[in-house]
Amino acid sequence: MARSFKIILIFIFVLFLLVLLINSYFKSKIKFNDLNIKKDIISVQNFELSKRFSEGEYYKLTADEAIYSKNNKLVNLKNCKLIYHKESNDIILNANSCEYVLDKKLLVRGDINVLFNGYTLFTKDKDAIGEYSLESKTLKLEGNIVIKDKFNYITAKRLKYYYDKNLLLFKDNVEVNYEISF
Repeated sequence: MARSFKIILIFIFVLFLLVLLINSYFKSKIKFNDLNIKKDIISVQNFELSKRFSEGEYYKLTADEAIYSKNNKLVNLKNCKLIYHKESNDIILNANSCEYVLDKKLLVRGDINVLFNGYTLFTKDKDAIGEYSLESKTLKLEGNIVIKDKFNYITAKRLKYYYDKNLLLFKDNVEVNYEISF
């Protein structure tokens, strides 16, 4: 009993050092309200992670709950939100369920909602899937996708958005509804 308690204390200490190391190395901030450790699973309530690349470029990832399992080496997030900011452009992505691969990508599922450049993008499918690459700054979505502004909309089954180029590609069953205003 005493041996397992010592192992748990050592594990918590190593985890604390790991968080400090990641924070200083990646210029990241990790915030949370509650931490639960059970065997190979770490659960964090009100999770928040931010990483700054430069003065005008950063991303912030929040979730109601983050669950890390050392067996699959992914962080599962419930009700997640990603804000990617560069200069005056923001992309805000919300989803019911996400998997975060450290500094590489965010896999999203369920109700997906994205705001960027004055447009709203959402999925009509509850089983829609997507991926936002933090490295290449691209967003891929599959499902019944709708992008709209005040009067116009485009629907498609698949979409790819290149953040740096501000370019949207629609594929499969694309429909455009556009009103000309005079």
